[in-house]
Amino acid sequence: MRSAKATEVWEALSTVCDPELDEPITDLEFVEEVVVAGSGDVTVQFRLPTAWCSPNFAWLMATGIVTEVGKLDWVKEVRPILRDHIFGNKINEGLTLGNSFEEVFGNEVSGSIEEVRKKFVIKAFQRRQELVIKDLLNYGLEVFELLAMTLIDLSDFNFNNENANKNRLRYIEARGKFTVENTAAFIDENGEKIHPKNFQRRMEKLRSTRLNMEFTGSVCRSLLKVRDKSETS
Repeated sequence: MRSAKATEVWEALSTVCDPELDEPITDLEFVEEVVVAGSGDVTVQFRLPTAWCSPNFAWLMATGIVTEVGKLDWVKEVRPILRDHIFGNKINEGLTLGNSFEEVFGNEVSGSIEEVRKKFVIKAFQRRQELVIKDLLNYGLEVFELLAMTLIDLSDFNFNNENANKNRLRYIEARGKFTVENTAAFIDENGEKIHPKNFQRRMEKLRSTRLNMEFTGSVCRSLLKVRDKSETS
């Protein structure tokens, strides 16, 4: 049975997502063990589907663990430990020393980690936007009605459906990462309000993003099954 503090850590971990899939690392069963010390130090052991998963993604998840678990007021230090990964030791050591991604990898990995992060923030925003729009349409709203909603309108909206409300809150969270003056609930990646004449084209774009993420997710889950099966055989 988990202690109260361990339960808090697991809840915090449920807000850390695989950047490529936009799904919690807890739901994906990446987290293997959580150890809470009396001093307030927390160790989180996690593992990805394969040993060669992108070091960019691994780093984003590891730093996400540090950030989200570190928000708990009683936590003194968070130590994520990535297991069974070709760059695991390098990532673990770098985080322990407080080094940046660029300091850890130098020229070994191309591209900026912040650019990678931004790319997946946008994809998550798009995926979540499609979900909440579909929920609103299923609820009975017309396109012009939902596109006229402000962020406050959406925040106050209650579907009386747990899953739809969860989608709504997750979208608002993603929407909040775009610092724009526009108060419309539904904006594009440039902060511009989505207009009815562009709605169909927008939905096609969102659908494309979702299908791509779902395909990647199915591959990921297949690799997880293979990994788990090989360990039990």
